[in-house]
Amino acid sequence: MIKSNKGSFILIGGGLCLLVLSAILPGVMGGRATWTNEMAARLLQASQNYHAVLHETAHAGDESDSEQSFQAVQVEYLEQQSLLAAAKNRGRSSARLLRWLGIAVAGAGIGVHIVRQFKD
Repeated sequence: MIKSNKGSFILIGGGLCLLVLSAILPGVMGGRATWTNEMAARLLQASQNYHAVLHETAHAGDESDSEQSFQAVQVEYLEQQSLLAAAKNRGRSSARLLRWLGIAVAGAGIGVHIVRQFKD
């Protein structure tokens, strides 16, 4: 005979809710929420400057002025790239945590349900 076990169904439902939330969270907290058009324009400008200075440095030889300007432009470009990477990854670690937590909670609910069914 199957016994009613509300606690296990609550755990399973809670785990499934966490799984659904983990799928929705990156879209809500995702990079578009923090990445602006101004930031995109700065990245584009930094990329173009980096490309131009890279060519100038390659053709200039060992001139220290071109090397210094290359390093300054490279730092700006890498800063903008890191901002883009941070925006892309925003919300993913929280979603991963919720996903594993949801799996654990749902698994615990299934375990409790199975144990209670075979108990007695």
